[in-house]
Amino acid sequence: FIKFDTFMQRTKKVYAENRSNRNIDKLKGDLHDVQQIFRSNIEEILGRGDRLETMSEYGKKLRQESKNFQNQAVYHNRIAALKAYAPLVAVALVIAFVLWWKLH
Repeated sequence: FIKFDTFMQRTKKVYAENRSNRNIDKLKGDLHDVQQIFRSNIEEILGRGDRLETMSEYGKKLRQESKNFQNQAVYHNRIAALKAYAPLVAVALVIAFVLWWKLH
């Protein structure tokens, strides 16, 4: 704490001198630069948040489209199986009916 107090006293003397206007202007310039850096960092962080929200929405849409694709794939596979095996089942039923008819 003593070191900080002596630092503050020295800084106070420096800015109390006649040249302090130049020093104050330099300090104001430095503070302005720091303020600009903070602003740009905050804007960048906000932009990242927006991009994260956008990516989250893309993920939700992709998940939903994936479920739709899966459901359509299952439907089309069933239709393809029906088209492939329906003629065989029909022929087997006709043969079974004919055999049943002849035996009774």
